[in-house]
Amino acid sequence: MFWWLMDWIAPRIEPINTMTLDKRKLHFNYGYLAGLHPDADIFPVMKGNAYGHGLLEMLKIYKKIRVPYILTDSINEMNTIHSFSRHKVLFAVETLPKNYRLFDFARTTPCVGSLAVLQALLQIKRKKNIHLVINTWMGAEWFDSDQLKEALHLLKTHPHKKYTTLEGVMSHLANAEKPGVDQLRKQVERFKLMYHAIVDQGFLPFYKHIGASAGMFKIADDFFNAWRPGLALYGYNPLESTDAYFAKAQQLQPAMSLTTRVIAIHDADEQSLEDWTAWSNEEKAKIVTVHFGFADGLLWSGSGQYVAQLHNKNIHQIGRVGLHYAMYAVPRWVGVAMGDVVTLLSPSATHSSVFAWSQAAHTTQAEILCSIKPLLQRKIIVS
Repeated sequence: MFWWLMDWIAPRIEPINTMTLDKRKLHFNYGYLAGLHPDADIFPVMKGNAYGHGLLEMLKIYKKIRVPYILTDSINEMNTIHSFSRHKVLFAVETLPKNYRLFDFARTTPCVGSLAVLQALLQIKRKKNIHLVINTWMGAEWFDSDQLKEALHLLKTHPHKKYTTLEGVMSHLANAEKPGVDQLRKQVERFKLMYHAIVDQGFLPFYKHIGASAGMFKIADDFFNAWRPGLALYGYNPLESTDAYFAKAQQLQPAMSLTTRVIAIHDADEQSLEDWTAWSNEEKAKIVTVHFGFADGLLWSGSGQYVAQLHNKNIHQIGRVGLHYAMYAVPRWVGVAMGDVVTLLSPSATHSSVFAWSQAAHTTQAEILCSIKPLLQRKIIVS
């Protein structure tokens, strides 16, 4: 109510770079994904600072959404989730065995893929649930068939076995974003074989889940009763355009936009334009500098390929992206002033989408998102 007085007493510095998150779109994505598998639970994946969207902001958005688990693979993020929400954590990566003694097992369920970690957890005489990670294709250090037998033997014979409950079995899909489903079918078949081997040993894990957002669109099998969407949760299509399921995932709605400000303007010269051919009348261009570089998330490998918007006009990034700055060429007939807003990422602009950035930098959409600086100003809106 007295913000004007607060600004006069202690003026707030206006941020140059701002991320905006559309709460309605994020809720839509969750509902859409849940609708693909209505009888299964959703474990929202919020690792990598919620895929660059901001963990704290996503916890606010999910405050009233009831999910069995939020998934992360970072101890710092696990502690943040515990501090700022009531959600339980599915801790999806292994850590040093001694660290598990500090876990709050009432709110954290470890995922276990090695005998060393399983032995360490069994030694802890506190009630806990675990999810076993089985290797169905990835080649990671998870339980294959032989190791699984050893793990089950440990769970059955360890003197402190009563403190540990096998609540779930999980795996991860390999190359699910690529067209075709043959490899996915093989992974699903192997998962089921290994799951039934677990049941044959007298265990009955409740949760059965196999990961990667792309799998949610390609696998229609009620054997799985939980899914772990990451990229798709934030509105990004994980599939290639030639995939038969691509249109199904196009219903998702990207919910994030990213803006910066013009911090310098100067006339173009021959040297600054030597590698830039986007405009036919180069001599009529101006160069603007923005305070957003590869340390902020604009990957250096995409230098010269990015497109942004200034006053709803496309402007092209030129030269090499710097640590905290990048330059864009602006046609002279487009008015520009210090402090003008430049839209770097927009869900409605094809040339300034996360996918366009990934193409420019020859990488994945996930890497683009997770590269965005955690300390960036973020705000939540409802469209």
